[in-house]
Amino acid sequence: MRTGTRGDFRQVKSRNVKSRIWTRLTAALLLAGSMSFAARGHAQNWPGPTWTEFSGTNQAAQPDELFGGVVGWNRPEPVGWDERAPGQVGHKTLDEIGKSILIWKKAGVTPLVALGYTETWAADKSAREWIDAENIKWTIAPNPDGTFTFCKYTLSGKDWALQSTWKNPGTELSKWPSANPTTWTDYVARTVKFLHAPPYNIQYFQIWNEACDNPTTGFWVGNMDDYMRKIHLPAAAIIHAAGAKVVYGGWPSVRTPAQMTSLFDKYHAWGAIDILDCHYYDPTAMAALRTDADQRGFKKLGVWQTEHGFMPDKTYVANFYPRVLSWSLTHQWNTPNKYKLFYFAEWAPDDPKAYGYGNCLRAGSTLNWHGKELKTLSDLFGKDVLSAYSGISSVPALPQTFNADTSMQGFAAGKKIVVAVHLKPSDYDQYSSLTLKFKIPKSQIISAQRVDLTGNSEALTPTGSAATSVSVSTQDASGSDARAWNEGDQKTPRTFYVVLTCRKAVRGG
Repeated sequence: MRTGTRGDFRQVKSRNVKSRIWTRLTAALLLAGSMSFAARGHAQNWPGPTWTEFSGTNQAAQPDELFGGVVGWNRPEPVGWDERAPGQVGHKTLDEIGKSILIWKKAGVTPLVALGYTETWAADKSAREWIDAENIKWTIAPNPDGTFTFCKYTLSGKDWALQSTWKNPGTELSKWPSANPTTWTDYVARTVKFLHAPPYNIQYFQIWNEACDNPTTGFWVGNMDDYMRKIHLPAAAIIHAAGAKVVYGGWPSVRTPAQMTSLFDKYHAWGAIDILDCHYYDPTAMAALRTDADQRGFKKLGVWQTEHGFMPDKTYVANFYPRVLSWSLTHQWNTPNKYKLFYFAEWAPDDPKAYGYGNCLRAGSTLNWHGKELKTLSDLFGKDVLSAYSGISSVPALPQTFNADTSMQGFAAGKKIVVAVHLKPSDYDQYSSLTLKFKIPKSQIISAQRVDLTGNSEALTPTGSAATSVSVSTQDASGSDARAWNEGDQKTPRTFYVVLTCRKAVRGG
């Protein structure tokens, strides 16, 4: 959940538990990794990756034109406790989220349920101090009037030097750890039991959101040792014991992927995670997490970004999605739900003064540039099973990679070959056209099109015999939205698509 914007896709941004609790959790862990019969059946019948399996969004309230085709997943706000005072457990929150889940699923969208946070009455209000990953010391001291004093220190020689201090009014402590760990585990158990059961059948539960040992980042006030011991590991044991899957709570871009994996190593937590999740990182961070998991023998773990985007760059979606999708399709996407992107957020007010305006998929009731570009991609890929397609070359030569500004990515989708072409500004200015060559006979081609960011298409003329070539302009139509978006700045690559429709289904490779 955002408190501000993030940079573009080229930038990589980031007490011990009582023994009786661990006794209960150890028993639960004996069941960890179990999977329901229904879930096994789903995996056996899985045809392969599709666009709606890959594409999700955040905080969509009601079904709209994005549901079921443009996005296949929705990540609402974390589910509240339903325990507004100690021992006073209600059911209103669970009933409400249950109703929404059924509505979303009927519209073709699968919910990702997030668990969090802490009720203020349950928060640990004791004095604490810790040193974070950047060697900054933080202290919290309660005051007689119910407020809390925060202090930040940096190391100056051998001494800690006070850098800043501020007061927390103590009225909202939802991102603090619980004083009694059982209040958290009881909440998790209630929620998972209710939502994993029919008719909701939720399979994926995300634990917390963007925990970080820097308390100014907004979602965790404490050290990461407490987070793993008190929050993640106990919740993961409960989720696994129920037969559901664990999504890590979004590693924030104020820290590095290496720090994330080091934390998991320290707590032997790899088995307590099914999905590695990071927020607001470029594709190379996802690749680094994939490598780290594989090297530790956890090749089945998925890698998601359950938040990304939330930025005004008008070509962000067109630049980011094909790259991540291409990388995903070439990294053992052989089980359901292994890779996903969730755009943050689905909606902002249609008011230039409003927070999030221009950063989300929708401005008021209409799709903005991000939403339109996402819809274009969904229209190109449709409901077909996707695979990477490498039987292409170009003049001038463009690398088929995900991490170069000037590059292309090829996809097979049913009877279509879709190529995303990206040109950094200097190459865009240099090349007015380019030629794509496909290792497929011209006799097998029905049509060829150039498609811009908004979905407008222009017919191309295929040439050749045993192979097929098409020449295509690099520039969008004069006066078009796509051209204005592509040429809107001198930093981000310009993007368009080439689509070949063939007489029979195309095999990837």
